[in-house]
Amino acid sequence: NVSIKEFYMRIFPHKLHAFRVSPRTKFTLHPPNSNYEHPAFTISDGAQAPVSVVCRDRNVLVATYSRLVLLNIGKNANIGLDWGGVRREWFELLCIALFGRDSELFTRFKGDDPQAPVHPNPRRPPHLNLKYFKFAGQVVSKCIYESAISNARRQNVKAKFTRSFLAQLLGLRVNYKYLESDDKDLYRSKVQLIEKNDPADLELKFTEEEYNSSGQLEKVVDFIPGGRLIDVSLYFCSWWSLSLVVELLPGGRLIDVTEQNKCEYLNLMARYKLVESVQKEVEAFIQGLNELVPDNLLGMFDENELELLMCGTGHISVADMKAHHHVLAGGGQRFTK
Repeated sequence: NVSIKEFYMRIFPHKLHAFRVSPRTKFTLHPPNSNYEHPAFTISDGAQAPVSVVCRDRNVLVATYSRLVLLNIGKNANIGLDWGGVRREWFELLCIALFGRDSELFTRFKGDDPQAPVHPNPRRPPHLNLKYFKFAGQVVSKCIYESAISNARRQNVKAKFTRSFLAQLLGLRVNYKYLESDDKDLYRSKVQLIEKNDPADLELKFTEEEYNSSGQLEKVVDFIPGGRLIDVSLYFCSWWSLSLVVELLPGGRLIDVTEQNKCEYLNLMARYKLVESVQKEVEAFIQGLNELVPDNLLGMFDENELELLMCGTGHISVADMKAHHHVLAGGGQRFTK
């Protein structure tokens, strides 16, 4: 049965219409036009008056997550026959909603670069709970499964993930070298500086300051009356603000970074930024991923192979094609091997 309800005060349901689904039941989709300002569909069964439902706010992610499935998809009164194209388009729209630039579920370390890889967002809005990460893992798992059945059903994930995230999916340990590909700005400005110089002159401790998505230092308060220093374990107090600082190991605020322990410091810093801050999100994603693709099947791949399996390749090497192809006709002498 199909029931249409409205909710009084968003709590109490009131049934408006009910249809028993039968061979005579018809669902007609209406794109936005002069008659319908928003996308709409009409339900009719020939026994009672047709009912039109208008969707003012469409959200591919919410619709799919809520198990809203459109059995027939059409445009401009044309029936959408799913020979692969409709399903592929739906997955592409879903991947954009999950991993795209406007997604708040995943983020980029360099927000102004649309080509930067995406990483789970630890500062996501409260309504995007861990179930959405599990759902994202299920979507990726479904894409891998469809691709494994046949080339005709191949479905690539339209996203580029950080190497550290892919490593965590495989159960590999993350070190500071992953920052070179995941967060190039941090690697060039801080990691290389520590690698090539004695960190004793930098007066670093085994702590890490928190920054927001805009690259600004997180502030617990904007001003401290009297401008006095306060000694607390998890916060660093300057003359004008209290900045959030996390200890990378117990008592880290009292441990100096030296030439002897700088590699340990860099690894702890990388693990905090790339692993520990998103541990629950990654675990939820893996839970969804393993529903169709068992962990033992993924274990045979490395990060690069896993990305190729999930996302395909976005780069075509002309030199590689020349080296491994024979041109039978056309193209001239310079294209022949």
